[in-house]
Amino acid sequence: MAKNHIIVHLIWRSSNSNGFAAGYINFMKLRMPEYEHHFFVRGTGSDGSKWNPLRLCDQQNVYYYSDLLSSMRTSENAELLRRCRKIIVSGWILSGKAKVFLLLSGLISKTYLHFWDVNFDEIGTFRTNIFRPKKALRKFVYHQMIKRAAGIINLIDGDHAAIMHTFPNHTKHFVAEMPGDPLEKIDFEAFRSNKIQSAHHRILVAHSAHPGNCHIESFHMLEHLKNEDIEIICPLSYGIPEYRDKVIAEGRRIFGEKFRPLTEFMQKEDYIQLVNYSAYRGWSFLIHRGLRYNLKG
Repeated sequence: MAKNHIIVHLIWRSSNSNGFAAGYINFMKLRMPEYEHHFFVRGTGSDGSKWNPLRLCDQQNVYYYSDLLSSMRTSENAELLRRCRKIIVSGWILSGKAKVFLLLSGLISKTYLHFWDVNFDEIGTFRTNIFRPKKALRKFVYHQMIKRAAGIINLIDGDHAAIMHTFPNHTKHFVAEMPGDPLEKIDFEAFRSNKIQSAHHRILVAHSAHPGNCHIESFHMLEHLKNEDIEIICPLSYGIPEYRDKVIAEGRRIFGEKFRPLTEFMQKEDYIQLVNYSAYRGWSFLIHRGLRYNLKG
């Protein structure tokens, strides 16, 4: 196939589940077959345990790695990266060494940074980093990547505005919705005609265990409802374990038994049934825009 038809995807996978990664790969393979796709996907846990292969239409050109930088630097893969027309970093989460490699190798000039969401809280500011050289260096690397990248891909325009606030630049910007998995067929009409009826209100807060979702702040905003007939649903099946524990403790302190944390991935049908809900007194939701990603393939 012609050189300009080769696209390499570096995809973040946060756990031993299909999650978003499988849907992304299946979408590219089945909906964009005119390109030659190659996918690098995390294949091991932080403890070195081997994760199951993703459930895909086929495993062709899918490479599971334990260390992305080492995988990228093999002679065969280095040649693939050199020849490809585009590189898409989907999920943004790369090791510091992998980021530096993209910068120093010059590959960043044909790399598109695909953000699932935007949260740069951990990198700090010039003032907070003045005595934190590691954080200052990390922010410098982030800035150089975004500045030199071929383009930025966001789910919504608002995310791009947030990036520009932290890293002002003139990098090309694209908006693309999160692709669904073509292999998954769900009869949504059946769910719509079979809503769960209940007398209390159900409130959904955020989508993952990450500080950027502002769980604690949301709980405090909702605290005045703690004596009402409500149920607080809080998806926490992925993210930062220490932060998740803090969220659960605060949620239970404020709402007691009315607080329901979701700490494991759910089957998609079960999750849809969970949100397929109608209160007698009307709908009541607090939904983060990324909520639909908290699904198990």
